[in-house]
Amino acid sequence: MQVMARGAHAAVRALFATFALGAFLLGAQPAWAQAAGNKAASAARKPAATKAPAAKPAAPANTAPAAAPRGGKGWQVGAIPAWVVAPPAPDANAPKAPAVGSRREQLVDLQTNHSTPKPQIFVRIRSVALDAGALGGVSQWQIGYNPAFQTVRIHHASVQRDGQRSERLAEARIEPMRREQRLEQQVLDGGETLLVVLSDVRVGDAVELAYTVEGENPIFEGRISGGMRLAYDTPVDLLHHRWVLPANKTVFTKPLAGKDEAEKFTEGNTQVLRAVRHQVTGIVQEQGTPPWFKIYPAIDISEYASWSEVDAWAQRLFTLPSPTPPAVAAKAEALKATGLKDEALISEALRFVQDEVRYLSVSLGESSHRPKPPQQTLAELLGDCKDKTVLLNALLRELGFDAQAALVSVQRNRGVRDYLPSHEIFDHVITRVAHQGRVWFLDATVNGQGLQMESRAQFPYGAALVVGAGSELQTVPEPPTAVNRLQFEQRWDLREIGRPAQLAFTMRAIGLPAERWRAGQAQAGVQALSQALGGSFARMLPGLKTLGEPEVVDDRQANRWQFTQRFEVPEFGQYNRGAIEAEFGAMELLDVLSGPSETQRRTPFLVDQTQLVESRIDIQTPVALKSSVPAPLEIVERQFRFSARLELQGQTASFVRRYERRDDQVLPTELSAWREKILQARQGSFGRLRLPLLEDPAIVPELEKIERRLRNARGVRNDTLQGLIARHEFGRAIDTQVLQKTAEGSPLAQRVRVSRAISHNMVGDHAMALADADALLAQRPDDAEALDARGVALAGAGRAEEALASFARITPAARPASAASWMGSLQFTLGRPAEAEKLLREAVANGTGEGREFALLWLYLAAEAQGGRGAAAVDEHIEATDPQKLPGALLRFLLGRIDRAALLKQASAKPEMERLNLAEAHFFIGQKLLLQGQRDEAMRAFQRCLDTGATPYRELSFARMALQGAAR
Repeated sequence: MQVMARGAHAAVRALFATFALGAFLLGAQPAWAQAAGNKAASAARKPAATKAPAAKPAAPANTAPAAAPRGGKGWQVGAIPAWVVAPPAPDANAPKAPAVGSRREQLVDLQTNHSTPKPQIFVRIRSVALDAGALGGVSQWQIGYNPAFQTVRIHHASVQRDGQRSERLAEARIEPMRREQRLEQQVLDGGETLLVVLSDVRVGDAVELAYTVEGENPIFEGRISGGMRLAYDTPVDLLHHRWVLPANKTVFTKPLAGKDEAEKFTEGNTQVLRAVRHQVTGIVQEQGTPPWFKIYPAIDISEYASWSEVDAWAQRLFTLPSPTPPAVAAKAEALKATGLKDEALISEALRFVQDEVRYLSVSLGESSHRPKPPQQTLAELLGDCKDKTVLLNALLRELGFDAQAALVSVQRNRGVRDYLPSHEIFDHVITRVAHQGRVWFLDATVNGQGLQMESRAQFPYGAALVVGAGSELQTVPEPPTAVNRLQFEQRWDLREIGRPAQLAFTMRAIGLPAERWRAGQAQAGVQALSQALGGSFARMLPGLKTLGEPEVVDDRQANRWQFTQRFEVPEFGQYNRGAIEAEFGAMELLDVLSGPSETQRRTPFLVDQTQLVESRIDIQTPVALKSSVPAPLEIVERQFRFSARLELQGQTASFVRRYERRDDQVLPTELSAWREKILQARQGSFGRLRLPLLEDPAIVPELEKIERRLRNARGVRNDTLQGLIARHEFGRAIDTQVLQKTAEGSPLAQRVRVSRAISHNMVGDHAMALADADALLAQRPDDAEALDARGVALAGAGRAEEALASFARITPAARPASAASWMGSLQFTLGRPAEAEKLLREAVANGTGEGREFALLWLYLAAEAQGGRGAAAVDEHIEATDPQKLPGALLRFLLGRIDRAALLKQASAKPEMERLNLAEAHFFIGQKLLLQGQRDEAMRAFQRCLDTGATPYRELSFARMALQGAAR
């Protein structure tokens, strides 16, 4: 069997998420259910899937046409057995089951006979493909069986089209395939598959196949066990289950996932169990349903009256030889000679069987369930779960310990408690050891576990039938939190300004996670783990570079596995006025803080992550942080507890987060509230910091000096323009000091130059802005921000053609709507309204907010200059603008809906915005006057725009160009 490696990091689950754990009870389901995988070495267990090969129409059983004699090893073509009966007629009054997916079963007819010398399972399925995607499934059937104890008889294969039924078995392609479905899992079970392929099958055809599988594994001693599944993942028009049993046989039934009971009656000297359902709705499986939850309603069937009877059957398989075989006794003596005692000796015996006896399951015939003698497993150093368990138990018994086999179910986990006692519900076997009042459940098939019983993990198999003490199922608990932990550390070094950020990432797995990551390393290698773990950082941190080789420290004594990888990030965070702003996220927590895609569910959602996950992110900062610390976050839900806090100490900031799983499932009624809490915890897994690059004493005197200069030069105007000017004067002063501390040409220095160029432009120092932009472009010729700043500087200097060329160098993919707006404005100013209109339409289409609305103003001007089309160009957008805000008022002024006086009144309404608003108002008044041919009046409006001193606004640059053009 295979067990999913729960709790592993999402990025590497695909590499090593499974562990081979055993081949116990491989033949747990009938052959008809094995469309995709040949699990069916036995006959007569619950049908488990609708996509099973099989079918037969609702005609009387004895009227099926006979096929020409054909056959091969273990199979032949023949008539339907006489004991099979026709299913009842469909209920024409039953409401049609809604379509689900691309396939529909018109008939699922499953009949089992335990009154014959060998059990027989008759299967008849009629399927319809509703679209082309399902044609392969309804025209190609796989019948799984084990020729060691089973034979297959194919009765017919037909296609019904347009009311006409045609028999196709004679021309069908039937290919026996001897392939070990689970060879890559080191399992050889002897199973074979018959592939039945029908040609010329079309959408809407009803394809029917009928066959019988005879025989079952003799290891079951003829004991009856199985069930009737009453729904599938596709709708079924008619579902017919029928079991024929000896009249003197006592069997028990139990409804599963519902209250359905089977009909019970006699036919001659047999008893019959039957279930008939019409228009059965398909049940779509939901993501992450726990293995113990029964999705499909069913009726469980078993002749076992108690678990004690199942235990008696298992004891005949797992009773240890007495006396202990000499070779096994000698190995036990060698273990004893190590001087180890008690738990340490148990651990060493387990380590030997786990690590030195290679896993290989040869489960042919009865060996699917009967273990090899322990001395044979020891001699071969090969075995599967049952072989390794018997060897381990024999060694432990010889060493004086109480060891017993324990049957468990990987597929059903603790859900086995919902079933009737049966030999078929178990698929794996482990060891139960009791010593000095303590009990352990040990899995002999797991490699690389810890070497001490205290630190060794225990897989949570839910429930077990302990052989020899099996009157009741025993609980197999989860390991304690102490041995089911993950610790993550990120150590960021940002102390040196301008140097690439340094990151050391460490993951420390303790207990069960350590064993899984250790197994992952053995299977995939350290480099694969490094690529998988580093991929999460690479997605979040563009330009991430790996430094050196990953380091793995594996301590099996303490059962700790530690992985460390170092990185550097040349362009880390975003520069903003003397500080780096960056987000620090515990990305590893996103794996445990995840949920289903559905917002509503019928079934519980499995929560089986590592029980305790701790994350610590330490950031060494350039200067000490003095910001306030937010209140700690704590979220408590029935399924989990999450906490997050920020710690500040000198030049170190630390994000500390902790996730503790408290339960393993979310009930459907809890899903909405749980999802909300999970979302809050995910948000709490990320935190943003502003990391100053300069000490306050270094910058405060300079800022005070600038403030005095501004007061003296401009007077005191406590308005928005004054604030903008001051902000950018302060900004370029801070940028200058940062540049003095940063290596020239470093990624940080480049970002600082862009920032300073923008501030230069905002205060009207276009020559300095041009110098900074050109310096950066010498290093990065295609830098979009530098080209944008250069274009603004050239426009401010009155060099319109050069400004246009600079904006044009920005690649279209990187060009923001603001750049297109600038280019359109420049083209209009240069007397090229047609070219301007194209660019301005682009700016309107891609822009948002006020930037888009100002592009509309220029679009009006460009279109109006081409035959008076201004109103038509903006008509579809006018109602989306707000007339109470200046861009909307300006557009209505250009359209003639308000006059100049009303516009100027609105521009002056808010004193704090008056100078900025008047700059825009006078500029567009001037543009309208130009369109009306009133050039002199327009120039006076442009001068009034300049007189506002609103250097942050582009209208000043264009007003200056207009005045310079008039002067020339």
